[in-house]
Amino acid sequence: MYKKTARCYIWAAMKKQYQTKRIELGGCRSPHGIKGGFSCFLYNTQESTLHNGSKIFVLPEDKSSSIPPDGQEMKINTISIGGKEHKAIVYLAGVSGRTQVEEMIPFIIQVERDSLPLVGPDQEFYVVDLMGHKVSTVESGIVGEISDYYLLENDSVVFTIKTTAGEQFDLPFTNHFFPHINLEKGEVEIVMPEVIEDEPV
Repeated sequence: MYKKTARCYIWAAMKKQYQTKRIELGGCRSPHGIKGGFSCFLYNTQESTLHNGSKIFVLPEDKSSSIPPDGQEMKINTISIGGKEHKAIVYLAGVSGRTQVEEMIPFIIQVERDSLPLVGPDQEFYVVDLMGHKVSTVESGIVGEISDYYLLENDSVVFTIKTTAGEQFDLPFTNHFFPHINLEKGEVEIVMPEVIEDEPV
């Protein structure tokens, strides 16, 4: 979990999945060693919500995975997080050998939304909680809603906004572009980016 003090919000390194009660935290595509370890990637390793004993939900990333199509719940025996590449070494209960690991990968790691730590006061929230919020501007009122988000390589967040006209545009999650957030009303105020038109040649 990451707290941005200037904005006072909490990011749990989650991707979309807000339509369900589960949140995607990362995935696994390769084994680690010969004793049943997984080499996983997490969207946020700074303050991960995963720890020894955590219950996770694994979902197959493609048909090559032996995990049931609807996924299954598993328990983390041990997890070691570190490095600059968002990597984590994970050992899951019931998995004891490399062959079993190779059969299970690739898969996505999810957790129940309700299992995430409670956020504090002062406008702290999870980024995923803004999905579906109405988007307004001072000049025009409601202009659309937040439909998605993604992360840049520097871990900054970019929201995708779908306008009432059906168009989409991306907006970095910064104080300048998102000056006001009203969680109770489910609405955020944005500053529209300036459009610079090319001068005629």
